[in-house]
Amino acid sequence: MRKLKKIVIHHTLIEQNRQPSAEKMISSMNRTHAERIGQPADANGSTIAYHYYIHTDWSIYETRLHESEWRANSNRQVNREAINIVLHGNFDVEKPTKQQYLSLQKVIWELFMMYGRLSIHWHNEFSPKTCPWRNFDFNYLHNIIMKDLEAIAKKQAIATVASLSTCYDLTEDEEARELMKNTAAKLRKEYEIDSV
Repeated sequence: MRKLKKIVIHHTLIEQNRQPSAEKMISSMNRTHAERIGQPADANGSTIAYHYYIHTDWSIYETRLHESEWRANSNRQVNREAINIVLHGNFDVEKPTKQQYLSLQKVIWELFMMYGRLSIHWHNEFSPKTCPWRNFDFNYLHNIIMKDLEAIAKKQAIATVASLSTCYDLTEDEEARELMKNTAAKLRKEYEIDSV
């Protein structure tokens, strides 16, 4: 199993108004990635370099097994550590649809739930490409992801404070009780938790 650390975001460079159906696009990527970059097939027979493809509507397709690395990033270390997501469109000349941002958010959250918090990168950080640069609203994506992260962190903090309170009542070790009390107080202050 690969040790995943990164999510790398790409665009197809095919404009949205020229879009084939998702099925045709996936078939085309399967063929061209095998021919053009020599992408080996994963255990499911897919030669698509991206692990996920997001169409212009809500559609999300898992196109490569997570265990399988790809060759399209020029940095081999990145290939070993990354899940690659491609959005349909040419974001040098157009913007992703709102549905694509929301679908991307959903995929990122599913990956966070599976692997913990992975760092998010753009293809152009590792290759001399614009991908997916000019019209991709990084701040919007960051804000919707961070908003959810903060909400989840607060829920986890509330659960931790509740657990500490229960443990505090059950232990007689004064040093452990002091540590639990201080940790709970710190969490209450940091996450503005009134009572649990």
